Amino acid sequence: FIILFIFSSNDDLKYFLNFLHNNIFIFSKKIIIIFFIISLLHLVTSILRFYSFDYATWDVGVHSNMLYNFSNGEFYSSFLSSHYGFNVNSLADHFALSIYPLGWLYVLYPSTLWLVTAKSIFYLVCPIFFYGISKKIGLLHKQSIIVTIILSLFWLCTYKPPLNGLHYEFQPSSLALPFIFISFYFLSSKKWFAFLVTMIFLLGFKEHLGLVWIGFGLYLMINDNKTVGLLLCAIGLFSIYSIMFQLMPYLRDYRPNWSLHIGPFDDLQKKLLYIFRIYAPFGFLHFIRWKLGIMTFPLVGANLLFGSNKSSVYSMTTHYDDILSCMLFISIILIFKEMYEKKYLYIYFSKWFLIIWLVIFFSDMHRSPIRYLSLRLPKKEH
Repeated sequence: FIILFIFSSNDDLKYFLNFLHNNIFIFSKKIIIIFFIISLLHLVTSILRFYSFDYATWDVGVHSNMLYNFSNGEFYSSFLSSHYGFNVNSLADHFALSIYPLGWLYVLYPSTLWLVTAKSIFYLVCPIFFYGISKKIGLLHKQSIIVTIILSLFWLCTYKPPLNGLHYEFQPSSLALPFIFISFYFLSSKKWFAFLVTMIFLLGFKEHLGLVWIGFGLYLMINDNKTVGLLLCAIGLFSIYSIMFQLMPYLRDYRPNWSLHIGPFDDLQKKLLYIFRIYAPFGFLHFIRWKLGIMTFPLVGANLLFGSNKSSVYSMTTHYDDILSCMLFISIILIFKEMYEKKYLYIYFSKWFLIIWLVIFFSDMHRSPIRYLSLRLPKKEH
């Protein structure tokens, strides 16, 4: 109906866009209340899925076991130890040192619910930082509210990458998301010490978090500070190499890693489709304004390095785009600021662009939060 309305309209849709823009702000308080209710739906869903046996026992079981062992003063993974035949340090599979504070909750009561609930909360607080970053980079209050509402709709309701991460059972990287937004907030504020501490803490959520350093480094090199940008890129590359190819192999006594399947030229058609699906909901603005979108390229490139044996990495069905989602949203906030300042939206906007975008957007949306909850309610058999 929306597409038909736009197609049959003879009026200049710039006026409709301006009308929508103003009304989003007028009704912003009501919309924010709706988003708060949606967030509660997501949180309730994550808890109820535990009681309807909807979580697989692989990743959430492995990491819950690690934290349970930690709560008993033992720093090893039962899963890794059974796989390799000797007591293996918990960090040998994923370098997830920063999640260990959650282990103290297992001292109070040992339950996997701690992990799945913490993961959901860490996801759902991220829209708060959309507003903080928007204000910090120079957008006005009204503009920041509008940007926050639009991006929250993507984050909480429609865009698959963050929602796939939210609905995946558990990965340590899922707890890193708010810290990525916080680190960019400190970067925008030029609070270098706080930025450095947060970025170092990020490295402890998973072995590939050095890509965030590289992403921010490339952004600074192109736009602001070449020296600091180059330094961030160097630290990011060094951390990835040292953690993945030196520290983790040492902790597992140099036994082979079963999850690293490199094949950059495998599944080229699927990988091109993956790039299209990642950027299309944003109107490919990350490519059009590539100097601001460049921070997303290392994360996408890293996923494209994997081969067909690990095709789930570029399938947009699991958690592998969670960190990338943060970089996508940070860079689109920067692009929105540029669009406001230079009025790109009104210069280049046309109904034909909007129709094409809506067709792509509607065809690749995530199912609604209420529908997702309805399919996972515990029943009598559970």
